[in-house]
This record gives sequence, C-alpha cells and structure tokens, in this order.
Amino acid sequence: MKFMQTPVESTSARISRLRRIAERAERDCAASGGRPDLLLRAALHHHAAGDLDIAREQAEMLIDRADNDPEYAPLWLIRQARDLIARIDGLDDAPRIAG
Repeated sequence: MKFMQTPVESTSARISRLRRIAERAERDCAASGGRPDLLLRAALHHHAAGDLDIAREQAEMLIDRADNDPEYAPLWLIRQARDLIARIDGLDDAPRIAG
C-alpha cells in the first residue's frame, strides 16, 4: 500500500505565504478604518515571517491607538500585542503552558 506524502513547504515559500497573508490583513485593515484585530493579524504574520521591525511597529501602533481611545480594542487584543512585543524583545522566552 502506498502512502501519500504531503508536499513539504520550503522555507522561502512559507515566508512568502506569511508575508502575503500579512499584506492582505494590512489592506483589509486599511479598508476597514483600522480594525485592531486585522492589525494584530498582520503583525503576527510579519513576526512569523521574520519581519520583526514591521511586526513591532504594528503592535506598537495598536497599543498607542488603544491608549488614546479605550474603545478601540478589547483588552485581550491589547494583551496579545504586548505579548508580541515582549517576544520580539526576547523577554518572553518561557514557553506558555495551556491550562
């Protein structure tokens, strides 16, 4: 019996795919007037693609806007943006344990 092997995605293909997802989230965010969930999605995908400066800038943008407008984003989303910045800065090296 033959087993079907799933194709392995190359590193460059994976990075390209993550960047495309991030860019689509950025366009959707801009078109929707700056939805915070889309901004965070773009930041997370840039982080996964290795674009740390862009990811940090987007996470900081979300936090800054939330500081100026408390109604902009829910606290859980702001917390995720702060966690992303901590990961980029290397302050969050401990793996999270799901409980």
